[in-house]
Amino acid sequence: MNIKLIKLSSGEEIVADVETATDKKILNIKNPLLVNMRVKQPIDPTVGQELEFIFVPWAHFALDRKVPLNKDLVLFVVPPIESLKLDYVKALSNVVKTE
Repeated sequence: MNIKLIKLSSGEEIVADVETATDKKILNIKNPLLVNMRVKQPIDPTVGQELEFIFVPWAHFALDRKVPLNKDLVLFVVPPIESLKLDYVKALSNVVKTE
């Protein structure tokens, strides 16, 4: 998988498997998940605040979970930090199938 963090002009950040580009204006992504963060509860006083990732299906009803994304709507595409990448792979196994 070619997992990337994608920031959209709407402010949304999604994590997805980015497929090889065949069109200069389209970014083909697979299994996109909207990512947010929150403070992990309860807060451990010895560690302090810890953040955790929250994943929400994005374009959940797309056939084959593939979405052509207009590059004009993309601010940047970068490799995610390792913990985000690992949590994304784990979250994919928990996504409800809609077949």
